[in-house]
Amino acid sequence: MPVIPLVGTAFDPVPNPARGTISKDTINTIADDALKRLSAIKGPLLEKAPAAWLLKLMTGMLCSWPARFLVRGKIVDALTEALAPDVKG
Repeated sequence: MPVIPLVGTAFDPVPNPARGTISKDTINTIADDALKRLSAIKGPLLEKAPAAWLLKLMTGMLCSWPARFLVRGKIVDALTEALAPDVKG
């Protein structure tokens, strides 16, 4: 394949897009949604796993009160740390 050199307007550099931001409230919503989703899919997800009944029980406990608040806090902390420069509020 021949290489076609870029000339004219095709050669103009394109700036990087501006990074978006995310609010703490949105991160909290994402953490809540992740726990709801895990709770909803734990049955089919763990159905054929060894000791499925035990894994379902443990997952159910992690997704219900009061452990839910600890797990949710860990999810929020992980997301906040990963998105640190872009978190506002």
